[in-house]
Amino acid sequence: MTHFQQHSLKSIIARAALLAIAAAAPAAALAQSSVDIYGRMDLGASSVELVDIAAGTRASASSLAGAQDFSTGSRLGFRGTEDLGGGLRAGFVYEIGINADRTDGGNAQTRLANLSLQSDTLGTLRIGTQYTPLSDLRELLPVLPNLPGAREPGAWFGRHIDNAISYTSPEIGHWRFSALGIDEPASQAGMLAATFQREALEFHAAFGQGQSETAHIDSVETQTLSIGVRYFVSPLLELAAIAEFSEQAGQRGSGQHFTRDANVWVLSARTHVGNFAPFIALAGGSTQRTEGAARLDSESTAWQIGTTYNLSTRTHLYAAASEQRTDGFGASRGSGVAAGIVHTF
Repeated sequence: MTHFQQHSLKSIIARAALLAIAAAAPAAALAQSSVDIYGRMDLGASSVELVDIAAGTRASASSLAGAQDFSTGSRLGFRGTEDLGGGLRAGFVYEIGINADRTDGGNAQTRLANLSLQSDTLGTLRIGTQYTPLSDLRELLPVLPNLPGAREPGAWFGRHIDNAISYTSPEIGHWRFSALGIDEPASQAGMLAATFQREALEFHAAFGQGQSETAHIDSVETQTLSIGVRYFVSPLLELAAIAEFSEQAGQRGSGQHFTRDANVWVLSARTHVGNFAPFIALAGGSTQRTEGAARLDSESTAWQIGTTYNLSTRTHLYAAASEQRTDGFGASRGSGVAAGIVHTF
C-alpha cells in the first residue's frame, strides 16, 4: 500500500468516526443516563460460642468475614438512572453479596434487583427484589448483627423481599409513607410504613401481614409491628430504640396447629468523640409458643459493647463484644467478639 493510499484510508476512517460521534451525540444528550458502581468490603475476625443448655452441647465458630451480614456484609452493586423528562426518572439497582474471605458458600448471590419510576412530586414506584421498610428501621441501631444477641422475632418479613412491588410517597411535612406487596402462588403479603424525620429526631413504624405455604407447613399467617426511634441529644450523643411484635398461627402438615407470639426490644447509646464512636446496647425479648396442647415459653436478654474508628470518610475500623442468654424453652447461652475493617466505594 502506497503512502497516498494509507493517508486516504486514515482520512476515511477519521471522517467515519466523526460522523458516528456526531450522530450519537444528540441521542446521548437526550438520554442523560448514568450508571454507578458501588460496593463494600468487610474483612476482619470474629469468634462465637454457643451453648445449648437443654442438649448439653457447646459449639464454637470463627471467621475472617468480620461482621458479614445482610446489612453490613461485603457487596458489589450497579445502579443507574435515566431522565425521562417532565420530572420523571427511570432507575435500576442490581446488587450481589460477596463472601470476601472465600470463593464458595453462596458467593455472588443476588441481594437486590429492581426497576423504578421516580418523581419528585408523585413519589417512587419500584418492582423487583428490594429492601422492606424494616431495613431502614433496623439501621437505627449501631450493633453488629452477626454476634449473639436479641434478634427480631424471626417473623415472615425480613430486610429484603423478592418479587415485590412498592410505592413510596414524596416527603409530606417531614413524613414519608410507603406500601409494599407481593402476590405469589405460595405467599401473599403486604406492608405499610411511615417515616418522620426532622432535625435531631427520626421515627419509623411498619406493619406487615402475610400468609405463606410450604411443603412441611400447610399455611402460616403472620403479623408484624415494628417501631423505632433515634434522637441526637447533641453532636456527641445519639440514642436509639426499636421494638418489634409478631404473631404467627398455622397448621403443620400433620394437622397440628401452632401459634407463636414474640416481642423484642433494643436500647442503644452511642457517643462521638473525634474519630471514635463507642456504643452500648441492651436487648430483651420473650416468646410464647403453643404446639398442639403444649406451651413452650422463653425469655432472652443480651448486651453488646463496641466502637468504630474512622480512618477516612470511606474506611473505618470496628470492634465489639456481646453476650446473650435465653431461659425456658430452647435455653441457651452465647458470646462473641469481632473486629475488622470496612471500606465502601
